[in-house]
Amino acid sequence: MATNTITQQELVNKVLDLEVSDEEIAKYFVLDDEQSKAFQPHVKPNPELVQDNGLEGAFLLNTFNGLARARRNRRYRRRIKNWTGVKIVAEGDSWFQYPLILKDTIDQLCDLDQFEYAIYGLSEAGDLLSNIVKEDEITEAIENENPDVFLISGGGNDMVGNGRMATLVHEFAANRKPENYPNDKFDQFLGELENLYRGLFTRLLANRPHLKILCHGYDNAIPADGTWLGKPLETRGINDKVLQRQIVAEMIGRFNDRLIEIVADFQGSVYHVDCQKLIGTKSKWHDELHPKNPGYLKVAE
Repeated sequence: MATNTITQQELVNKVLDLEVSDEEIAKYFVLDDEQSKAFQPHVKPNPELVQDNGLEGAFLLNTFNGLARARRNRRYRRRIKNWTGVKIVAEGDSWFQYPLILKDTIDQLCDLDQFEYAIYGLSEAGDLLSNIVKEDEITEAIENENPDVFLISGGGNDMVGNGRMATLVHEFAANRKPENYPNDKFDQFLGELENLYRGLFTRLLANRPHLKILCHGYDNAIPADGTWLGKPLETRGINDKVLQRQIVAEMIGRFNDRLIEIVADFQGSVYHVDCQKLIGTKSKWHDELHPKNPGYLKVAE
């Protein structure tokens, strides 16, 4: 074994040490392809740099994904001791909490070299919007932290998790235009999304009418041969990569349009952040669903 490896306990200590940079920590982890799902990426120690002590993969998975959130909130607790700036509570999926490997949207917003925010994070990779609303850690966190702003990232996993993408589009037809591929089940999904968001916004603002809420509808993801976009579309006979991309852009566009409609009924309180056409070409994406660090910075900005 290489002499520059560290033990798993030493790695835990690094993650918990706020003096160790995010960039330094990132190199000790790799994506766990077997465990990862849609907006639920899982990481594991990099076997080239971290010694294997025989712990079960599930234990490591829970440990390090949990430590990612703990690290962020320890930074928040330290920051607010003498804080007079904007306080934020954030809840959502892997666009707000991509564990350790990438510097996600909230990581970027926590960077004092770029922004001036103190952010308490509830986000967890893989969270469904339906679960976020049902479990409702949000109300307690807002009561305890008294933030100026609440950020929410949700709905993507509800849309593409567990191969659902394949159920939301019609089968391939030679003369069918991209805008005609989303089917009735996709319209039903948007209705579910709307009900969840409206209920959440109404509840939060009833208790705190001066709270500002920001939501977003992702960017036009680029299907590859992945299990979340490309392969589900292929099961519907949609093999052309250009057509796949056009269909996804249509669906993301309607997702955002629905959020814009919802936000219009909460003027002055809820704001839609338009991330469409923001990330750029395929080389700017980490995978089918997540930007690379510069893309996350654009979202944060």
